[in-house]
Amino acid sequence: MEKITQGHHGSLSLDMVQDNISKLKQLFPELITEDASGAKIDVDVLNELVGHQVIDGDKER
Repeated sequence: MEKITQGHHGSLSLDMVQDNISKLKQLFPELITEDASGAKIDVDVLNELVGHQVIDGDKER
């Protein structure tokens, strides 16, 4: 068994937000916009893609 020490790839946390954005970019490249701080989701494009299939914050989930 390999011992995991500081700096080992197994000791690093995943950046789940960026990982999810990368996955969305593969499926829907038009959804992603990038600026100096990195990739971001364009909510207006997301709304166009999903139409009325969005749950409003006031509705039960």
